[in-house]
Amino acid sequence: MKIPCKIDPEEVTALVDTRESLPWDLAPLRVEEVTLDTGDYSLKGAEDLVRLERKTLPDLLNCVGQSRDRFQRELSRLKGYETRAVLVEASWEMILAGEWRNQLTPAQVAGSVLGWQANMGIPFMFLGTREAAQDAARRMLFLVARRRYHELRTMVLAMTSTEGAETNYV
Repeated sequence: MKIPCKIDPEEVTALVDTRESLPWDLAPLRVEEVTLDTGDYSLKGAEDLVRLERKTLPDLLNCVGQSRDRFQRELSRLKGYETRAVLVEASWEMILAGEWRNQLTPAQVAGSVLGWQANMGIPFMFLGTREAAQDAARRMLFLVARRRYHELRTMVLAMTSTEGAETNYV
């Protein structure tokens, strides 16, 4: 049995939550819309391994303020995934500058994010732009797919190499 050594991005299917109002372009990955119970992006065949949450700056400010309880429940669910992250379409410098029309101070936003990272173990990636965030998501999803593919390939090769061997039971 010949099993390919690598997987191509075009063979990977990203899952995008149906509630995403402006989903990222993840090409060359395939994309399938589904309803995800946690996060905005996952991976077909590895739904139990990876979840990514997308945030714009206004979304993040809302999560620190009005929607804090809901967002903390979301983060609690994200903790259950081996690969998880909140990908923010803003830079850390933008957070510290605080140039928004909102009651929240930069210190409150920074403190909340740092607290969630320190106390819940959820990585927040401040990527600066939408394009950079979608590129990071594309790469992360592909890397998880490649890891899963190699794990399964190793398992299949191990199973097929022992198929013809005699087994002695004592």
